[in-house]
Amino acid sequence: MAKLSIEDVRGGYGASEILRGVDIEVADGEVVALLGRNGMGKTSLVRAIAGMRPPALLGGKITFDGADITTLPSHRIAQAGVGLVPQGRHIFGSLTVRENLTVAARPGDWGLDQVFDFFPRLAERATARGKDLSGGEQQMLAIGRALMTNPALVLMDEPSEGLAPQVLGQIRERIELLKGDLTILLVEQNLGLALRTADRIYVLGETGRIVWQGRPAELDADPDLKRTHLGV
Repeated sequence: MAKLSIEDVRGGYGASEILRGVDIEVADGEVVALLGRNGMGKTSLVRAIAGMRPPALLGGKITFDGADITTLPSHRIAQAGVGLVPQGRHIFGSLTVRENLTVAARPGDWGLDQVFDFFPRLAERATARGKDLSGGEQQMLAIGRALMTNPALVLMDEPSEGLAPQVLGQIRERIELLKGDLTILLVEQNLGLALRTADRIYVLGETGRIVWQGRPAELDADPDLKRTHLGV
């Protein structure tokens, strides 16, 4: 049984239908990447999985751990074990690093000490306010906050966005360390990050549907596919 199953999901904003029948499966312990150009509906799909409206869901089914979560509100989906690292990070700028983490805490293996061990830079900046962090530190904090919820599945929406290469390398290493222990749906435009970290890859095309799925090495070896659907 898939940890996360997305079946024929359709949705959009107002009269604009962006997702037109998306099918994705993520097995327990897998890192699955969803790639696509800007505006293809990747973030809309993440929001739909997390129960955030809009987008309006017009059809299809989303199953997590065998349970139908399609129409559940976001707090119920989070309580079921779905963690979110949102695009743009959305940390609390007025709270300290420590407060940003503890406000999200739920019982489990991931606590404050474990997150600080995982991201030593956050331990160094524990008393700094979110608004005073660098972009890379904010991304570490967004990931750490998701881990503090002790999720079984983490949705990571564009974690590479706006990061310098050195910081991106650190984030990639952290994602690789989570492989096998957590199930991750990684939504990205950064092909290199997906190729390095994912077990499998889906490509979302202009039709609002999945146009390709397979292993990273298969995608990397297909220049026509990369040029047509990813602009690479």
